[in-house]
Amino acid sequence: MERAIGALPQEWAPYRLLGVTKLKEGKHYVEAVRVVEAGQLDERRATDGQWYYFLWSPSLTPELVEPLESEYVDSRAAGVLSLSGLINIQYRHQFREREEPTRVGCVPKIRSDEGELVQHEEYEKVYRSLLRSLRKTTT
Repeated sequence: MERAIGALPQEWAPYRLLGVTKLKEGKHYVEAVRVVEAGQLDERRATDGQWYYFLWSPSLTPELVEPLESEYVDSRAAGVLSLSGLINIQYRHQFREREEPTRVGCVPKIRSDEGELVQHEEYEKVYRSLLRSLRKTTT
């Protein structure tokens, strides 16, 4: 993954990888988001089971810099990141005692409550570049 991220378009670098973890607060769960190192994904998977990530470019979504400077906690953090165009990476998720292949996704277009179409064209380009890079590193 580290090599694939290093091959992304430099015009929107540096890229940050955000790890999403569910935490129990009282009776409910919230999602905590922290910046993580791409080279530690296998280690994090083995030690704490973390598998849910987002790829973020602070230059593309500077409005997220302040909340993500420290730990960002929200009951819908993953939804906020996804709808902001960030690329979702589900890395080696365990399901029914089987390891699933890594999945990558992006929400490049959404319609606001007011009916306005919001497009994340740059993130879509980064997403396509990441897919190409991942294909090259796995073949």
